[in-house]
Amino acid sequence: MPYDGKCVLADVRHRLLCFEYMPKGCLADYLSDASCRLQWTTRYQIIKGICEGVHYLHQQRIIHMDLKPQNVLLDDNMVPRIADFGLSRRLSGSKSRAITDHKLGTMGYMAPEFLISGEITFKTDIYSLGIIVMEILMGHKECSSVKEVVESWTDMFGTSNSHTSLEQVKACAQIGIECKNYYPGKRPATWFIIRGILGDVEILNWPVTSDVGTSTE
Repeated sequence: MPYDGKCVLADVRHRLLCFEYMPKGCLADYLSDASCRLQWTTRYQIIKGICEGVHYLHQQRIIHMDLKPQNVLLDDNMVPRIADFGLSRRLSGSKSRAITDHKLGTMGYMAPEFLISGEITFKTDIYSLGIIVMEILMGHKECSSVKEVVESWTDMFGTSNSHTSLEQVKACAQIGIECKNYYPGKRPATWFIIRGILGDVEILNWPVTSDVGTSTE
């Protein structure tokens, strides 16, 4: 500010947070707008990227607590970035759960056990992840059948029907449905989800474990 013909600088430090610019906006924009229909390869890349992001968070013992399409940002190459950690929790040491009276989040994405008792585990995020996967596949949350998803995508692929793409659709549908299981102990861990997406494991035979090696049941 000007003072007596001189510029006086106040001795105050400000902290600024700089984030990577995400020019493609949020995932929700592409799920709600029919004119922005995404090709399967792009959807598959987004599903895989979100799962890898949640896996990384859980390895750092961070539970996001508000996973939803609005909090998934997309870069120029449609690579997803998980955003908005305002409600996130970090579990210390070997702790595998927490209880809260403050049930904050987004309805439709919050796990049943969190809504009922305020229980927070890594499987809380897995439930939200399952809802997001089904939305990416079908554009809505209500689908509960792998057959319905595969038949829908078979029609969309039409004459360009690709066996590999349909297998990817089937794997992602199975993952989405398993992730949103009512019982947290029956939801898969992220490392197994990623292997399932890549077709490295038989999804129906996955073990029920937490992401960090301790039971969350």
